[in-house]
Amino acid sequence: MEQGLTQEQAATLCGISKQYFGRILSGKSVPSLAIFMNICIGFGVSPHEMLGHNPAEFEALCIARLQEIAWRPIQK
Repeated sequence: MEQGLTQEQAATLCGISKQYFGRILSGKSVPSLAIFMNICIGFGVSPHEMLGHNPAEFEALCIARLQEIAWRPIQK
């Protein structure tokens, strides 16, 4: 593993089984959002870092998309 951990150690850090962690790494399973967040926390990285996104670029893309669809907040 990149940080010098075994799969078992990495899975333990993330609070998931070694088998499930292995399936995620091999692409055989897609983690739920809750498990994804556990993995981020286990490795001490933000979701943006884990996905390889630059937060500023991501925010700019979201703003551009919202402007494109003329998004307006729901009025109460």
